[in-house]
Amino acid sequence: MMLFKRVFSIVLVCIILLYFLPLIVEGLKPETARVRITEHGISTVKVMGHTMAYREAGSGYPVILVHGFSQSTLSWEKTMPALAAAGYHAYAIDLFGHGMSDKPYGVKYSPESYAQQVYEFMRAVRVPKANIVAHSMGGAVAMKFACDHPDMAHKMALIGSAGLPGQLKNSTLLGALKYPLIGEFLILFDFKPVIRKAHEDINVNGRIPVTDDYVRAFARASWTRGYDYTFLRLLRNFNAPEWDLAECMRSITKPVLILHGADDRLIEPEAARIMRGMLRNSRLVIIKKGPHALMETDAPAVNRNITDFFGE
Repeated sequence: MMLFKRVFSIVLVCIILLYFLPLIVEGLKPETARVRITEHGISTVKVMGHTMAYREAGSGYPVILVHGFSQSTLSWEKTMPALAAAGYHAYAIDLFGHGMSDKPYGVKYSPESYAQQVYEFMRAVRVPKANIVAHSMGGAVAMKFACDHPDMAHKMALIGSAGLPGQLKNSTLLGALKYPLIGEFLILFDFKPVIRKAHEDINVNGRIPVTDDYVRAFARASWTRGYDYTFLRLLRNFNAPEWDLAECMRSITKPVLILHGADDRLIEPEAARIMRGMLRNSRLVIIKKGPHALMETDAPAVNRNITDFFGE
């Protein structure tokens, strides 16, 4: 009996710890607005009742850049200068729950809501039509946008794109984060060495160094209030029907360039080949030895393919 009480007490303490510690830590984090004002080169606009952050470069025909899951405008540091040099006006946006954009609670983060955000952003900055460049989860958002607002999308370049069911490869860490309470607790330990390791092993496959400056910049967004909520909400819903864009793909007639790394550890190259068959006006380029974040590791090849494609 005493043993049972002792075990029960330990289990109860663990449950209380798993539940309340994340809430306490979350409450101690700064609001994104407080961190945003310390960032350089950030512009903001109010859309859908929240503040949205973006960066821009160049002038000419507009290009909207949409980052992937848990990423931000940092993804496009090697892409924006190339687009500007090629005569485009590049807008790199932070989706809600990411980067320096607001991270509201209770929001259903989905391809539909993010596509609506892109639409509202373009209206706010008075861009009637644009080319779209998108990475990973952002690819699903871009395709949903093209389906919902076909008159506003010109051409699209999709890099390591999501949009098909069962798109993510199995990962022990990601799998553990999907469990309620456990995920909320584990994500508290998303400290800099973990961020570095995740980027090295998943995004760039060790092809380029993940610098201290990059890790610090990424960590600033991940330690703002609401980031963990967004991260876990999205991670736990990626296999939901709303993230299956197969039907949407078949309706897209816009020219689409599909770029995918041959060694992508997050989304199988086979997914890109399936997309090529569904997107009737598409072209597929597989980058040899390319990882998931091609625009960071293989910037010259990616930038050349995108600017050539947009210029046709």
